[in-house]
Amino acid sequence: MTPTNNSNQSSRSNPSTQYPLRILLAEDGETNQKFALLALKRLGYQADVVVNGLEVLEAVLRQPYDVIFMDVQMPKLDGLEATRRIHKIWADKVIKDTHSSTSSRATNPPRPYIIAMTADTLQGKLENCLAAGMDDHLSKPIHLEELRMVLEQVKHNRGVIKANNLGTVQPRKSATSSDWRIQDLNIHIDQPVLDKLLTRPSGQKLLITYLNEASEVVSVIQRAVAEGDANMLREAAHNLKGSSSYMGVTGLANLSSKLEQQGREGQINDATETTDQLVETFEQVRQVLIEKLDS
Repeated sequence: MTPTNNSNQSSRSNPSTQYPLRILLAEDGETNQKFALLALKRLGYQADVVVNGLEVLEAVLRQPYDVIFMDVQMPKLDGLEATRRIHKIWADKVIKDTHSSTSSRATNPPRPYIIAMTADTLQGKLENCLAAGMDDHLSKPIHLEELRMVLEQVKHNRGVIKANNLGTVQPRKSATSSDWRIQDLNIHIDQPVLDKLLTRPSGQKLLITYLNEASEVVSVIQRAVAEGDANMLREAAHNLKGSSSYMGVTGLANLSSKLEQQGREGQINDATETTDQLVETFEQVRQVLIEKLDS
């Protein structure tokens, strides 16, 4: 990864000039990917992107990375198991290096600093990340200043990584505490987040991507409930929860979180009613966002 350069930015606004980093972003949602890449770009960084834990393992074996932003829940292999396997890969390297020459050991890069990206900031969830070997975490949706702080932490810990500092970045308040209710409908949208997106061409593109992706995911959720597929429901709802949180569409994020839990517990009957609420809310959100984009 080669960080972008902007000589007009100060070292604070562009920390990549102080400490360039090779970054891997592991995220399966297209909206979430674009949001994270945009945030990294604003700090002067680029990142390689993979969409599941298996691709993470392939990437770290192919080339060295300083840091991995790891979505916790991904298809094929989740972020927790991918992290465990990365630790095993580096542990095996250490064992091998003990029988190698000093020059050979010097050529092996340190293990990547692994940062969990999760919308679940409950203590138990974060403890699971720590137990798997993650080094830090970012709560979704990502805030630029918190991203800057965690990258500075990577710099300070580079080469001496200890899996004992999860929580360097404090969890933010629940998104529902600052919701904006539109026209007394059951739609909650974080107005400052929406305004910020609408003022930038890149933000408008993100909203369009979100609407297209969300429409597809809502259809998948409907199919999962109709077919009684709890696993499909859980994965699709998790995807929509993350992208909706990024876009500040907290009403959909909350309903998606509820569906994710119902899918995890196999509560398909309960999920039917929640899905009906989700479909109705999404249609209202879609209309509001389209009006905002056209205005």
